Amino acid sequence: IQGGGNEPIYQYDLKKAIRDGVLAEMKLMPLEYELYGDEIAEINKAHAQHKTDLEEGVPRWKADEKRNIKISDVRKNARNKIEVFESKLNELIPHLNRSFIFADETNYGDDLLNILVHKLNVRTHYGNDDKDNLSRFSKGEINCIINVMKLSQGIDVQSLNCIVLFATPKGRQFKQRLGRVLRTDPKNLNKIAMVIDFFDKNHLKENKGSDYNRYKELIEYSEIRKSSQ
Repeated sequence: IQGGGNEPIYQYDLKKAIRDGVLAEMKLMPLEYELYGDEIAEINKAHAQHKTDLEEGVPRWKADEKRNIKISDVRKNARNKIEVFESKLNELIPHLNRSFIFADETNYGDDLLNILVHKLNVRTHYGNDDKDNLSRFSKGEINCIINVMKLSQGIDVQSLNCIVLFATPKGRQFKQRLGRVLRTDPKNLNKIAMVIDFFDKNHLKENKGSDYNRYKELIEYSEIRKSSQ
């Protein structure tokens, strides 16, 4: 609940909500990926441009935002994520019944659709042309929906069991995305949500970086159990 200033009047965080049983418990399935040379080059270019922007007098907040968006775009669309996903598909398929897959761009989503279409009843949710697929998912007619940045908030499908995060936002949007799958299900009182996310192998090895920070946060959520009281 937001007050008149920058600080909220009251905040009910995910950890407490899981502990209180308001949200479901969760498991994390971490998948490691690596950036290709051209992707690393794009990130290095973003850092170099950031330095140039600061030297030319661009406000730091603006230069930081420009750099961070560029780096985020590279990571969200890392090609190796798709290869890792496909290599582990037999292990992943059992978890993808009642799942949302979050991608960043439609062509990336289409690549995932081509991988899954022969294994699973899967459809896309890109815009108005396929908006009926969400209703069909709610009715159990579709097992999996590949979404491009549209289902993070305002959607309440209690039977959603799994989310796959190819594209992961930060801050409040990240919590909202988790909230989609952590909804409790009155038809499945023992529901444990599955979160499948991708983490840069180097970030995990070096114990630093944005992917490592998100990994630590998700591990903390996955270790929370409902209070017995």
